[in-house]
Amino acid sequence: LSNGFMKIESFEARVRLLPLLRKKVEISRFIIGGLEVNLEKKSDGRANWDFRQKGNAGEKITSPPSHWVNWSAPEDLSIALFAITDGTVLWADRTQHLDYRIEDLMLLFNNFTLDNPVGVEFKGTFGGKSLAAEGKMGPLGPNPGMGVLPVDLAVSLINSFSGQVKGKFINLLENPSYDLELHIPPFSARELFASLNIDFPYVTGDPTTYLSVGIDATAKGDKDNVSIENGKIIVDDTLLDISLAVKKFNNPDLGFTLNIDRLDLGRYLPLEATTTNNPESLGQSEQGATADSGWQKMNMAGTIQVKELRVGGGIINDISGNMRGADGIFMVDSSSFVLYQGRAQATLTVDMQKEIAETSIELKAQAVQVGPLLHDFMAKDFLSGSVDTDIYSQFSGNSLDRISKSLVAEGFLTLKNGVLEGIDLVNGLKNIVDLSSDLDSSAQKIRTEFSELKSIFTIRNGLVDSRETTIMSPISSTLVSGTAD
Repeated sequence: LSNGFMKIESFEARVRLLPLLRKKVEISRFIIGGLEVNLEKKSDGRANWDFRQKGNAGEKITSPPSHWVNWSAPEDLSIALFAITDGTVLWADRTQHLDYRIEDLMLLFNNFTLDNPVGVEFKGTFGGKSLAAEGKMGPLGPNPGMGVLPVDLAVSLINSFSGQVKGKFINLLENPSYDLELHIPPFSARELFASLNIDFPYVTGDPTTYLSVGIDATAKGDKDNVSIENGKIIVDDTLLDISLAVKKFNNPDLGFTLNIDRLDLGRYLPLEATTTNNPESLGQSEQGATADSGWQKMNMAGTIQVKELRVGGGIINDISGNMRGADGIFMVDSSSFVLYQGRAQATLTVDMQKEIAETSIELKAQAVQVGPLLHDFMAKDFLSGSVDTDIYSQFSGNSLDRISKSLVAEGFLTLKNGVLEGIDLVNGLKNIVDLSSDLDSSAQKIRTEFSELKSIFTIRNGLVDSRETTIMSPISSTLVSGTAD
């Protein structure tokens, strides 16, 4: 029995006899002691709690027995106290090689009737940490498990997480569905995982991320579909407004709209690998990251808007774009954004069919102020002016080191009404300073003012090759070419 779905150590029921003569069932105590439930998802995906499944994997799934669906409780049923004590729930997911255990489980229903809401109290421990929930559920109606079951529950976990679930479940025994409002006040996700002795799943460059996470949303769905409406998610100082619909969990079809007020992306990017000097280890953690991740099965279509995005010290404003994808290839097109007083348009494609994801970006920009852009993104102040550009780039991987080593790009730019610090092309190229270091006061006097700079360039293996670069100044025209690392 211990290896079965359920076992019970003790059972107690006290029924009042006189009400039975009036066809009323009044139970003063109904107590189950030492309940143990074993939930198992097998390696082939079958679940031992889905009693519709018969035979081996791949065989047809049958409906629940009709006597489950059509049963009805006694019309005049009341239970003063229904309790489960000293319970244990074991959860084993053989597909993910995970095992969890809830112990010291206590579940109380007070003043249980079919035609009135029932008080519910739950307590237990997970990894030695306390779990708790209390609230109201019902009325159950004359056919429990069929029809609408209202719920209003408050949930708490280890004094660091609390939430409220309010709404309804429908037809729990046949074609179950739900319509729920979720409210989770801000909590520290890092503290929650630490208190459960579980490693935090995201290693970010900033260890102060995910210290405040909150959710408000309406969730609707059934066994095959789910939708999130009017979702508001707070992550630290970022607010996300999201609507989401997922169909067919086995082969997900995802639709969404996402609006973000501001996001400092650099805080949430993963830490750089420490072994990138070894070519054999380069991207080792990324090997197979996409091949078996399920991205190839997903269809996606949605819209994204970001008011302010911070990346590497720079700021991009008013981002909007459409995202779509299928068969492991995802694209963001019709994307536009404001970039340092100019406008830009971009198309991004990510190919997840490869062992390591490959990304291509086509960028067009007009009237971007290059001086503050270089200052914020690169902490350099050697060039200023208004730039128009058209660039196509391609790279692989998801770490900055991998991206920089695999980056291939080509394009052209036109820079107008600018200044090139550290080089005096009017008096000769002998007056040149090291542009890779900060410019001191004497070097700042060496400069070239120009009305227009045009360049065609390529980037490969970390080298920038500039050819056909023309610099027009009020008194001269200069043709320059060269390579930079």
